Order: sequence, then structure tokens, then C-alpha cells
Amino acid sequence: MLKHFFKLSFKTQLVLFVSLGIIVTGATAFLYVLNSQISSFESIYFDSINTSTKTVKLGLELGLSKENFDAINQVFDWVKQDKKFVCIILKDETNETIATFPPSFEKSTKELDNLIKSNSINNKTYYVKEHWDAKYLKGTFVVGFSTNQFYEQKKKSFKEILLVELVLLVLGFVITLYMSSKITLPLVRLQKFAEKIDTGDLSSRADEVKGNKETNLVAKSVNSMVDRLLQIQSERVEEVTKFNESLGSQNQLLINY
Repeated sequence: MLKHFFKLSFKTQLVLFVSLGIIVTGATAFLYVLNSQISSFESIYFDSINTSTKTVKLGLELGLSKENFDAINQVFDWVKQDKKFVCIILKDETNETIATFPPSFEKSTKELDNLIKSNSINNKTYYVKEHWDAKYLKGTFVVGFSTNQFYEQKKKSFKEILLVELVLLVLGFVITLYMSSKITLPLVRLQKFAEKIDTGDLSSRADEVKGNKETNLVAKSVNSMVDRLLQIQSERVEEVTKFNESLGSQNQLLINY
């Protein structure tokens, strides 16, 4: 495969090599930025559920301490209305269920422990277990939080970063094409000029202005070489002419003799 690559034109090699570098750099930057964003979203998500868990705990402990069931109902109403909550189960110290939402979320202590052990932000629901301590009662509660918001942010971030990376890749490719043309076009002109010289056309001259500094110096050197060839050719013609004139004079002398 490398043999085929080196057989390509210099411009094609340059474009392919730089494009590969842009793609690798872009992919690395994409993964780095995406991972940074995901880490940031995870931190915000866990801060949010920790705050919500503390609020639920405070509301339950206040309601149970004063046997104020309206306060407990307010906590459950908040859980029902807030989309980040999936479920909640309240148990006393004997592991008897006091209240649940939704009503179908009836789980044993072992089942709840298994859910918490298998916790992952990659699951649809993330569970948090907390102990509550009221005036005369103690127990635990488990809250299930939806990870949908986290995934929506992750999905949105992925699309936005990907779009930016694609724009940068296209822009980098266009710049590469432009720069490679700037580098190789003067060389192509020199090649065409050399082909004219090879056919014997010494009247043409290489462009010493349109290229970059290096190619302009090469063009100037080639032009100087052509001028020198013309000078040598002129000197040879002049020598041949003088020789022919001298030979003609000698022949004339012999004829007259």
C-alpha cells in the first residue's frame, strides 16, 4: 500500500497526509471534549439528585416527627409532579412499607438492595437509599431518579460537538487543498517550462514572481541557465560562422592560385 502511496503525485500525497493528521487530531479533540462534557453532566446530575434526596429526607423527617401526614403527602406530591423522580418507597425500622409511589413499586428490602447494587448512570433509573430518623421512629427510604435528562444533555452535546468538528474538518480540508496548490502549482509551472526546454524551445522563461520564495529562486536559476545556454549557443554559432568564413577565404586563395 505504501508503494502505491509514494507513486502518487506530491500534491495528492500532501493532501492525504495532512487530511489524515486533521482527522486524527479532530477525532482526539472530539473524544476529549465529549468526555469532559459527560463528566460535567454527571457531576451536575449527581449534585441534583443529592440535593433532591436531602430535601425528601428533611420533609419526611419533619412530617413523621410531628405526625403531620399533610407534610408527608406534600413530599409525595412533589415526587409525583417532578419528572426527575421515578419512584419512592418509605419503610420503617422493621422494613415494613409505609408508603410508595407509584403504588405498584412494592419491593422487598432484598430487591431494593439488589437495585442499588446494580446502580449505574447507564441505567434508565438511578436509585438512592437513605436513612430517616424522626422523633419516635426510624427507617429507610429509597428514591429512584430518571437518567433521561442526563442522556438528553449527552445526546445534545454529542450532536453539537460533532457538528463543530465536521465544520472544522471541512475547513481544514479546504485550507489543505489551497495550501497544497500554493506549494505545488509553481512546481507544475517549472515542470512545464522544463518540458519546453527539452523540446528545444529556449525562448520561454520560468515565472519568477507568482511562486513562493524557494520556487522563485529555482525559477531564477533555471532562467539564468537558459540564458547561459543561449549565450553558449550564440558563441558556438559565431565561432562556426568565423570558421566557415576562414575556410571560404582559404578555398578562394587555392582557386586563385
